[in-house]
Amino acid sequence: MIVEAIKYKKTGIDWMPEVPEHWEIRRIKFIADIKFSTVDKHNLKEEKKVRLCNYVDVYKNEYVDKSLDFMNASASEEEIKKFTVHKGDIILTKDSETFNDIAVPALVTEQIDGLVCGYHLAQIKANEKDN
Repeated sequence: MIVEAIKYKKTGIDWMPEVPEHWEIRRIKFIADIKFSTVDKHNLKEEKKVRLCNYVDVYKNEYVDKSLDFMNASASEEEIKKFTVHKGDIILTKDSETFNDIAVPALVTEQIDGLVCGYHLAQIKANEKDN
């Protein structure tokens, strides 16, 4: 088996000076939607029941899947439409008491019915046209 050496190109980015030559470099805002959740931990009678992906579900796990014990909560129809979690999403911690707890990611590896992204989290969804 012959393995070719990977060729690299310069990026002009201080924290990532080189990447493989075949990679395309684009800003995340042009290839994905980033949303900051407003869905809080509550159960209101006038809202629909959901399962809530919380801060600890993301902070303590590299992957979000059906094995996690999600909290039961409620959300408005608008929140459900905006913050439903789908396979392939990346969920990030968006705030914390210490800086090193911010932007901790977890990849959603399975479609989980009724799962909504909770408060203190950001949700990154790749644009359809860029997949």
